[in-house]
Amino acid sequence: RPAKGAAWALETFACTADPGKASIEHPTRRDGTAVIALGQHRGAFTFGRHKGTYECLVPTKPIPCHRYTSAADYAAGRGRESTSNAIQIHRASSKRTSTVVGPWSTACVVLAAPGSLVRLLDLGREQERAGRLTGRPVSE
Repeated sequence: RPAKGAAWALETFACTADPGKASIEHPTRRDGTAVIALGQHRGAFTFGRHKGTYECLVPTKPIPCHRYTSAADYAAGRGRESTSNAIQIHRASSKRTSTVVGPWSTACVVLAAPGSLVRLLDLGREQERAGRLTGRPVSE
């Protein structure tokens, strides 16, 4: 929420929550590949690391999702409602803007441009300083 009298600002980032083809055709989990549910997930993310390598946003609580056990179920939208503690918000390539859904997206929200993640994390830090980002990471 902006300070009294300040205007709201909207920033958008090219991203996807679609899983890569390999994740749909060959789920790594018996219960299927997770896809984050549509909607706003307030208080659901905090700072963490993507596979222990670079900073990203990680869940603070189980995230609503749909799980797909086959490419046919995914194509038909026949996912089973579930939750996941593994959905993160991270970038695709560290060097260039991605124009395809590749191996980066298995259950996560993936930002296409490396600079988008930097900006999103900066915005998160502003929220943290304002006392609005207080959760702890959870693990699956």
